[in-house]
Amino acid sequence: MSFKTILVHVDYDRRCSARIDYAAQFALAWGAHLTGIHVVPPLRVPSYARAELGSDFVAMQEKRMMERSAELSRSFSDAMRRHGLVGHEWRAVHGEPHEVIGVHARYADLIIAGQRDRTDDTATVGAEFPEIVALTAGRPVTVFPYTGNFAPIPKHVMVCWNASREATRAVTDALPALQRAEKVTVMSVNAKSSTSGHGEHPGSDLALYLARHKVKTEVSAQAAVDIDIGDFILSRAADLGADMIVMGAYGHPRMREMIFGGVTRNIMQHMTVPVMLSH
Repeated sequence: MSFKTILVHVDYDRRCSARIDYAAQFALAWGAHLTGIHVVPPLRVPSYARAELGSDFVAMQEKRMMERSAELSRSFSDAMRRHGLVGHEWRAVHGEPHEVIGVHARYADLIIAGQRDRTDDTATVGAEFPEIVALTAGRPVTVFPYTGNFAPIPKHVMVCWNASREATRAVTDALPALQRAEKVTVMSVNAKSSTSGHGEHPGSDLALYLARHKVKTEVSAQAAVDIDIGDFILSRAADLGADMIVMGAYGHPRMREMIFGGVTRNIMQHMTVPVMLSH
């Protein structure tokens, strides 16, 4: 099992070039094919404004969007040459970003998306974009932080384990990375032993499962008292020197709105290392 087809979301945000470099290094490390995809969103001009501004203005704006897409394509190609990655392709698709990415992601092993920097007004997707893709695509999403540099193969992975379906999916999706990591810590927070989930010793059953996949793990059952669980997880990741977090994406679609769990949202806002999400 490995990552052989990687999809990276390419946008206008300030960290896009760093995200492309990370994706190229990731593809090289795994011997994977890399697809860069940019979604050209619909031009939203109210009908009354179209009538006032005229068709020339609308055509000019659409032309500008296509020119910017071509600029991104050139930047992507330059990065591929710089990294010496032969197996790559570029896609520019019109539509709503999370819907387009969700469809294309179904033919990839992993999606790489960016954490939203709320001080950056150049992005064309919202802060919830990675979670929406994780909830709808049926594929894992590695969220690349808006600050810092990271190796494509993590040395120390923290697995957030609560014995849920989502966490189980995340562990399975992350197996290739876990097998190549030097260290894996299975972290359970405020877990209670039960026959229906965690077992007698929270995390120990998962450690045994991973051992059969040749993953060496350490189990850490922690109590978070008077602190948000998301903040606690990020604090422990920093204390342990983890350079990737694996966790389930908790939420559900409600019509066109996505409702996310508090822990997922908190970690997405404050993460300092890549986070692999699965649903």
